[in-house]
Amino acid sequence: MLTQNIKVNIEIKRQQKVLALNSILDRKEKSPMKKLSKFRLIGNINTTITGKLLYLVLDELADNKGTIIIPQRKISDTLNLSRSTISRNLHRLERVGAIRIIPKYRSDGSRAANKYIIK
Repeated sequence: MLTQNIKVNIEIKRQQKVLALNSILDRKEKSPMKKLSKFRLIGNINTTITGKLLYLVLDELADNKGTIIIPQRKISDTLNLSRSTISRNLHRLERVGAIRIIPKYRSDGSRAANKYIIK
């Protein structure tokens, strides 16, 4: 009986240690340094500050696969920048390999909002 109680106590202590370790790991994942990794990546993209802002916006709006379909006009209205500035910076981001732009068309052949894939 005593041996069984000791085994139970050891198992309880082991589980408590595992829970404590998991709690520490969860806190580390949510730490400010983890959050900064996205900004470090953006700092390494060779583009203008507007391009970096645009990359952040696309990355924030993209689904879990890193894709988003959004009209350039909507982005330009949101950021209070001209559509030509948005278009120019999107193409810069594509040239440096940060995103991929896939043109989309409607059934009548007219242009629709592009699909962007964040790399």
